[in-house]
Amino acid sequence: MTSNAPGRPKWLKRMMYRDAQADLRPSRLAFWLAHSGTVVEIGVPVVMLFSHGGVVSWTAVTIIVLLHVYIISNVPLAVPNEWNIYMIAGAIFLFGTHADVRVTDLSNPLLIALLGVGVVGVVMLGNVRPDLISFVMGMRYYAGTWPASLWCFRGESWRQLSEKITKASGLADEQLERIYGEDYALVTRYRMSAFRSFFPVGMALNSLLRRSVDDVEAYVVLDGEIVGSSLNGWNMGDGHMHNEKLLESVQKRCNFAPGELVLVHMESQPLVRNSMAYRIVDAATGQIEAGIVPLAPLLERQPWDDSPIPLTVTSPSVPTG
Repeated sequence: MTSNAPGRPKWLKRMMYRDAQADLRPSRLAFWLAHSGTVVEIGVPVVMLFSHGGVVSWTAVTIIVLLHVYIISNVPLAVPNEWNIYMIAGAIFLFGTHADVRVTDLSNPLLIALLGVGVVGVVMLGNVRPDLISFVMGMRYYAGTWPASLWCFRGESWRQLSEKITKASGLADEQLERIYGEDYALVTRYRMSAFRSFFPVGMALNSLLRRSVDDVEAYVVLDGEIVGSSLNGWNMGDGHMHNEKLLESVQKRCNFAPGELVLVHMESQPLVRNSMAYRIVDAATGQIEAGIVPLAPLLERQPWDDSPIPLTVTSPSVPTG
């Protein structure tokens, strides 16, 4: 987020990497900043919850306000900044102005159950089983471990999405081609791929790509968010909105031939496991392969590295269609 922020000096952005030209793994500074942010996001709310006014409460509230102001100042990609403003207002109102109200003051069983299930239960389940809960509900939006996918279309078959499906808007490539030309659209598509490649999920997808199709050069590879945004009319970065369910709906309308459209889907990392699950699905014939990718090797890779990674195949050649 800091390295992409407008208005930040180049020297600060470059300090986020071990070598801004040759080694784009996070620097030690970035590592400590990230983990310090984790401590603040987990520890300070606990202090706010169990302090009851005075200097301690207002100090904690101030830290949270500064955290969200910093986030807003970065103009982070694809982040609804009104959410950060809402958190600032909520922190001041609930834990500053009304810090005297305690958790033990809750007496309505229905409200207690609602808070327990809706706030604690959903977040915990979403982190342990991210395949079941949206990363938004699981509060994993800054974790970099969102579910993601690649939609691989042989040749120009991707244009069938506009020819045969009524949707909210044209694909990003189509809109950019119409205004700026095909070359600019291609550059923008690769910029999305480059952004994704900085995260372990994207690195895994890049490596799985050559395992999923017979000839990568013969395919147009679109990020699932680009496809999902156009077909659904809304996306919010959740890979569950462009998984097999959307693929099945697309296949009913476009009737792609075997090998013409292949989905590579990656689930995010569960909180207590150092691995991620993947699935490779052909729109016409169903699931080709499913397996597990270990996280550790991905942390040492460069964003441009698409060489094979260690993996464990758990379900080869399982037809679903």
